[in-house]
Amino acid sequence: MALAAPSPRDLAPDDVALLGTVLDFCCAEAATSRNFELVQSFLHLFLQIHGESVSHYAELRCSAENLKQQLAKSWSGRAGVDQQLQELRCVMSYFASSF
Repeated sequence: MALAAPSPRDLAPDDVALLGTVLDFCCAEAATSRNFELVQSFLHLFLQIHGESVSHYAELRCSAENLKQQLAKSWSGRAGVDQQLQELRCVMSYFASSF
């Protein structure tokens, strides 16, 4: 079953605000440096359904750009995913060489 979203031109102002709130929530969740998989999988589905609307409205594009910047910080920051994965690789290498 294909997912259908309303045309970007059919959205009411409240709907646009709600989509912006969803993007802001994802940005706030990304800032916590937790639940990376949840945020990424939710965004995948959200943008699959509402990507055209996000690209159509300037305020949604701005929220999406803020989210993009926050995700980049979350992945590469001091406590970001890249750092956590690197630490995990080091521990795994240690254990692999110890046995």
